[in-house]
Amino acid sequence: MVFATCATALGSVTRRFDVTPRGIPVAAVALVALLVAFPAIALQVSDRVTLCEVQYDPPETPETSFEFIEIANAGTTTVFLDGAVITDEGNDGSAEAAFQFPGIPLTGTTLPLAPGDILLLVADAVGCPYAGVDFEFYAGTNDSDDPAVPNLVKTSGLAADLYLANSGDGITLSVGVTSGNIIPCNEIVDGVSWETGGAPDVTATSSTVCADSAPHPGIDNTVMSLQRCPESVDTDVSSADFIAAPRTPGAPNVCTFPGPVIESVDTSPCVTAPGQPVLLSCVATDADGDIASVRVFFRPAGSAAFDSLTLAPVVSDLYQVMLPGQTDQTLVEYFLRVRDAMGQTAIFPANAPATRALYRVGVTPISTVQSSIAADSCASSTFAGTPVSVVGIVTHHTNEFSVSYFYLQNGIGAFAGIRIVVSDGGFMPEIGDSLLVSGIVEESLCQTQIVLDADCVQLLAIDRRVRARVLGSTGAIAQEENEGMLVQVAGSIEVLTAFDSIPGMPAGREFQVGDGGNPAWVGDDTFTPDGIGYGYTPVPRDPLQSLTGIVAARWPSALDPVTRLRLEPRRDPDVVVPVASDAPSALPRHLVLEPNLPNPFNPSTAIGFVVPGACRVMLAVHDARGRRVRTLLARDYAAPARDRVVWDGRDDAGHALPSGVYWARLHSSLAGTPALARKMLLAR
Repeated sequence: MVFATCATALGSVTRRFDVTPRGIPVAAVALVALLVAFPAIALQVSDRVTLCEVQYDPPETPETSFEFIEIANAGTTTVFLDGAVITDEGNDGSAEAAFQFPGIPLTGTTLPLAPGDILLLVADAVGCPYAGVDFEFYAGTNDSDDPAVPNLVKTSGLAADLYLANSGDGITLSVGVTSGNIIPCNEIVDGVSWETGGAPDVTATSSTVCADSAPHPGIDNTVMSLQRCPESVDTDVSSADFIAAPRTPGAPNVCTFPGPVIESVDTSPCVTAPGQPVLLSCVATDADGDIASVRVFFRPAGSAAFDSLTLAPVVSDLYQVMLPGQTDQTLVEYFLRVRDAMGQTAIFPANAPATRALYRVGVTPISTVQSSIAADSCASSTFAGTPVSVVGIVTHHTNEFSVSYFYLQNGIGAFAGIRIVVSDGGFMPEIGDSLLVSGIVEESLCQTQIVLDADCVQLLAIDRRVRARVLGSTGAIAQEENEGMLVQVAGSIEVLTAFDSIPGMPAGREFQVGDGGNPAWVGDDTFTPDGIGYGYTPVPRDPLQSLTGIVAARWPSALDPVTRLRLEPRRDPDVVVPVASDAPSALPRHLVLEPNLPNPFNPSTAIGFVVPGACRVMLAVHDARGRRVRTLLARDYAAPARDRVVWDGRDDAGHALPSGVYWARLHSSLAGTPALARKMLLAR
């Protein structure tokens, strides 16, 4: 018999008491010391003797060769187990088998259990991996362990041994006064049972409680033990007393109660007006269902002390509280703490208060978010890592550059544009949409961007005017104040390189332009996901009339290892192709629409035309029924010119058009000049 000390003390003193393999029941000195320290009494139903741990293995078939029960004395006096009965309960509450300690019931002579001691009882010690196990349950007529150590005696029932996890099973410790299969409630010292097959629930019983009002949820198909945690707890309510945990025979119970969990923390509304209260919500759960408190600690950033409020349960595991309103642009720091009845806590964020969650009051101008202390193109925003809400107009078509971001711009002043990051395939607006968005500011590859909160975007208007910021030179493209903006450079722009001619540059990335010694980089269109871009192929020494596009980050190269900004044109009108070498005097004096080449075509064709003088020109594609499907060009010419535009067989939405007849129609603002048209055949 081995008495193993638990880590959580069951009394002010813990003791160890052994029956040795030589059959000596107890050393006289040790027994006298025990009896002097604690009055000796026989086991009574009122004693705080508990089932400390029970093997718990529903899925094991056949039953495991090593099952066990631990009995703990959580009281303050020594009790004697003489004649006490361990019962293996059946499905109907009757005993499948009863096993009795040696001795006479309700007398105290040979088997003392001191306060704080735990007795390990092994159901079948054959092959037991735990050394020193000397007190066995009944194991048949042959005892393969030490014959000098007494076994429990089988007194009734059909089972040959204790099977601790059958359907509708359980274990009962009783004083052993009444014989027979049914153990009366008034003789039960402690008990635990799993009421239905596979242990979906576990209930506790005792002399005063024979029907547990709050069963502990069982765990199916898992080799576990039921552990009373701590060992001294006995409320007759199994949900408060027991946990299911990895078995620990002869060792302290694990007692690692699952602590509370905080999830789904949210503040509402996304954009808070100055002085407006904020609704803070979270989901707080605890496996034991014993949430004691949910509190939030908050303060304006930079304040010395936190205020705190208690969140109230609303429905199920949802907790909420209203935080007081703050002044415009106040950055509020907060963290949450959930505590359960056992004193365990959960914190959000996990390492709070060193790290706090944040929200900002009011709408912040994009120019304020974008501006930084340094002036170079890779300077970080002073708002990095904090939440903001901004308003702006989308400056390009859906998915023109990526399926995971778009650009917003508010006006044409410095720092007025910014990139908004979304999840792939998520929310994507259209050009001209006016939006109010909220998210976290971060830096990525020399660009300040806002990572959008998917639930925090509001469409304010559609078809708003999209304007470009006019730059004086191509060199201004790389300036920090133009990052994320739609800009336009006009004048004498020289093409310096063809695509991919810069050493070290990845294929199909960009070409270089310059004017008056101010070089800049222009992005290729081969990577745009919508399949629509510009068709111009750069040729060194070509003069360009203008360039328009979004200013974004470029990749460093061997030629220029510094990460800079570059221009990202959107579609054909953004890159004005070179003016033909024909002298103005040699050009026709009337509007000309030349035949498209090739024709028929698949997938693209070039449409040439001549402008006889200063005017505004529009070139569009119509289908066979006369409906306009694509606007290819709409721009002003300051002088006579020969020009061309490439059509890729798609409509304005980027969809590939079917085979058929289409018409190129050329209009000009020249007085008395009729529109011109030519037939084109698209053959897929």
